[in-house]
Amino acid sequence: MVGYEAQQWFTAHRLLAKLRSADDHKPSLSQWLDLVGELEADNTNALTRCLHPTTAGSKSRKHEDAKSTLHKLDRIHTPERTLHACFFVRRLPAEMHASRRDG
Repeated sequence: MVGYEAQQWFTAHRLLAKLRSADDHKPSLSQWLDLVGELEADNTNALTRCLHPTTAGSKSRKHEDAKSTLHKLDRIHTPERTLHACFFVRRLPAEMHASRRDG
């Protein structure tokens, strides 16, 4: 069920995997991987910091698709949240690679 739900999120927010342009401020793959790493380490503030960014470098977290995905993660209980994040982020590299190839 987790994989299916994360796939639906990814499909709905596929733009997160498209090539970034100068005016397109969405999280990079490394930012998503950092979030997953923090969730795996049980950092209880990880998602809160993403949802309420306070630094200039956090502007990417305000991207509409990123915010939507982060809010979906926030509504899931902690143990399952990490699994959802892992399944979601696992799909990004393949889509990013396809985007570069097609672009």
